[in-house]
Amino acid sequence: MITELKTQFAHALWKPGDNLSDRWALQSENRDTVSFNRQKLTDRERLLLSLLLSEPLLPPAPQTKEEKEWHAYLFGDGQQPPTEETICAVHFQLEKPLEDFAAFREAVLNTFPPYTCFVWQNSMSGMLLFPSAAEDVDLNAVVELIETDFYIGISFMVGTPVEGPKAKAAWRFESELFACCKDDQTKKKRHVLQAAEAGLAYLLKQTPSLELEKLRAHFLPQEIVDDKELVRTVRMYLLENMNSTKAAKTLHLHRNSLQYRIDKFVAVTGIDIRTFPNAAFVALLLP
Repeated sequence: MITELKTQFAHALWKPGDNLSDRWALQSENRDTVSFNRQKLTDRERLLLSLLLSEPLLPPAPQTKEEKEWHAYLFGDGQQPPTEETICAVHFQLEKPLEDFAAFREAVLNTFPPYTCFVWQNSMSGMLLFPSAAEDVDLNAVVELIETDFYIGISFMVGTPVEGPKAKAAWRFESELFACCKDDQTKKKRHVLQAAEAGLAYLLKQTPSLELEKLRAHFLPQEIVDDKELVRTVRMYLLENMNSTKAAKTLHLHRNSLQYRIDKFVAVTGIDIRTFPNAAFVALLLP
């Protein structure tokens, strides 16, 4: 529904550079959000939208000077905050609204590098910004922490290092990538993604479905598609960078069992996924 509304009300969508006070964020039942410019809507249009959508809970306001500057730059008409470092954005998405924003903020920031900026986009998503040279964060541990302490699911996508002048466009596109793969991420129960993985999902969604199905039908015999355990094994093997030992450990399989399945896939399809080009191709095709 959100996509149809964006098309029907394209003339009134809120755009960066519009007055921040005119921004009207609305949310569907599926918690997909869209922002309009109030000044570009008629009274009748505002009434119709208010019947179809609801206003999400307001996220907390930025707290530090740096967070206020980044928020104004990303979602308003603020100037780019001064920085000589490349910045990495970790995008996050909650599965439902929080009850205690302050405790959540404290728990998350305790696991991130010092001087991390917490920037909310809406009440359920946002970004954590920090210098890309900082130590890596164990995001799977953060996921477990949030699930345990707040009884709520959270997903992360790690963006690419970005220089200040390019940050606004880069992070907007990364948000688009994250939204694109959100459903697939939930289905596969993966809570941490790299931007490149999201880029692959984005690329697949841009491929005409008919062409994609023709490729699958040609290269993946039905007996492979129907063998769910085999498909799961091959997918994990590719996700673990074709490392049989790590894939077997993740799947709780004996390494010989995993190797048997990989050999079967190669024998039936004729695609040797132990080589990078073939592995990349199969990663695109797997259902």
